[in-house]
Amino acid sequence: GNHSVPKETNNMAGQLMLHCGGEQTTLENLGAIELPQATASYCPIPHQDLVRLTDDRIRKEFPGVELEWEHGTNKEGAQYFGVATLQIDNDDMGMSIALRNSYDKSLSAGFAAGASVFCCDNLALSGSSFTKMRKHTTNAWKDMKGMVYAAMIDVEEHYLDMKTTMIGMREVDVET
Repeated sequence: GNHSVPKETNNMAGQLMLHCGGEQTTLENLGAIELPQATASYCPIPHQDLVRLTDDRIRKEFPGVELEWEHGTNKEGAQYFGVATLQIDNDDMGMSIALRNSYDKSLSAGFAAGASVFCCDNLALSGSSFTKMRKHTTNAWKDMKGMVYAAMIDVEEHYLDMKTTMIGMREVDVET
């Protein structure tokens, strides 16, 4: 297809809702937001690093995937929300992965995935397959890396299960 025109998001894809003062942003702008000081009990996770880690894992797990990111921040960048929409196998079914993070301890780092993901700047984060959260305490980044790696394997299994179900549904005769 023509890659210069952004594809319209179908109803299966994830979506980023920003209505509580949040605004859309870019990956580059995320890197410009000042990271708070780490303390003995608090370990901030850079928004940009979380996105890059997730993006990297998606591309390793689904080679050749078409991937579209949407990024949003709230409270002058203290809160981050992002949704990656994956188009796999030129299928009409997409997968979505949502991320959230904060620099003001207002919410834990979160990761959700599924056929339908809903990520909103009023702190709601849900996925049809699973949701993982991690507080910004000691070793948060190391643990988050492990969570994202493990989650990608779950995403792939969930996607294959959904695909099998969808194929099965297409083959069912509906009596009118």
